[in-house]
Amino acid sequence: MLQEDNLHSLNIQNFLDSFKAPVMLVDSDNKVLLTNKSADEVLPVAKKIGRQYTCGKMLNCSFAEKPEGCGKTVHCKSCVIRKAIIHTYETGKGYSGIASPDNFGNLEEIKPSMKITSEKFGNRILLRIDPIEKKERNDY
Repeated sequence: MLQEDNLHSLNIQNFLDSFKAPVMLVDSDNKVLLTNKSADEVLPVAKKIGRQYTCGKMLNCSFAEKPEGCGKTVHCKSCVIRKAIIHTYETGKGYSGIASPDNFGNLEEIKPSMKITSEKFGNRILLRIDPIEKKERNDY
């Protein structure tokens, strides 16, 4: 990945669109600032609701719809995406390939369906989402 200084000389949207995997640029409040074309394709809500929504809202987490909101319910404490964003933001240490479910809010079946990768750039986090093939899900 590029260093933040190099991002200033690039069009950030073009930089994000250069990734084949879905990528979101997230701020310290877990708000999605930008998504790339791949994210817009696999997360159709991104185009519908625009930006400045939480990752939970973008990923259609049912807990994000609760009155407490994304990141504030009792279930959110165990959210690997939230934990990765917070820890990466606070420490600068990125994560690679953390398994996460996409059926947020369905506590009966929690099998991972995506891998999350995070990296810090200044006061922003790049969050990459890679799908886990169905045949691989049973390995978790």
